[in-house]
Amino acid sequence: MLNSNGEHVTKDGKTIPLKDITNSHLINIIKHIERKAKEGLYVVSGCYGVDMMDMDFNEEVFHGQNALDIMNYDAYVNELKRRRND
Repeated sequence: MLNSNGEHVTKDGKTIPLKDITNSHLINIIKHIERKAKEGLYVVSGCYGVDMMDMDFNEEVFHGQNALDIMNYDAYVNELKRRRND
């Protein structure tokens, strides 16, 4: 997934600029996103009210285009296309 700076964020929290990701890693990311879009992307979001006892959270499963959008699929595909056209 991309952060607000357009950098890829690994599952252990490291950030890598898209331009620095190897082609094989980029292809694996794209395949992973496609697989999650098909299987379903589980997203949990929450927020606190006045205190911890006033916590609210939502659980949703996204499929297809919604999941692709959340995981920034187009940015990864466009980067791969850019490289292939260079």
